[in-house]
This record gives sequence, C-alpha cells and structure tokens, in this order.
Amino acid sequence: MGLVTIGQAPRTDLTGDIAPLLTGVRAVEHGALDLDRFDGTEAEANRTRREVGPVEGEAPLISRLRDGSSVVLGHDALAP
Repeated sequence: MGLVTIGQAPRTDLTGDIAPLLTGVRAVEHGALDLDRFDGTEAEANRTRREVGPVEGEAPLISRLRDGSSVVLGHDALAP
C-alpha cells in the first residue's frame, strides 16, 4: 500500500496508528517534500520554505517534516 503525504516521509506520527490495520500489507511511504532540503544550512532551509510556501491569497497547508518540525505550504507548490 502506498502512503503519500504533502510533507516528508516517514510519517511516524501516522503509521503507528494504522500499522495494526495493515497486517500482512507492506506500506511504502512517499512525501511530496522528500527531495527538498530543510536540514542544510539555515539559508538553504529558508530558501526552500519560501519556494514551497503559499502565494498571496492562497490558503496555507501545514504539514510535518521528518524531523518533527512543520512547514507551511502552498497548493501551487505541490501541484505536479
């Protein structure tokens, strides 16, 4: 089963709740931000946050990063 998140995988805060329901099923996690850098220098992290953030007038989406921190995203930044 594939689990997709708008943030980064793994989402240990979610998989612990659903794992008992997936007995015998292998879960594969992928996050829309898995390849984005939030753990480099502060300048790199800030640049990435600006790139994925909402534009003026766009409703913000908030998701979790793999280190447990959060990020504010824009829908347009996530759209393929």
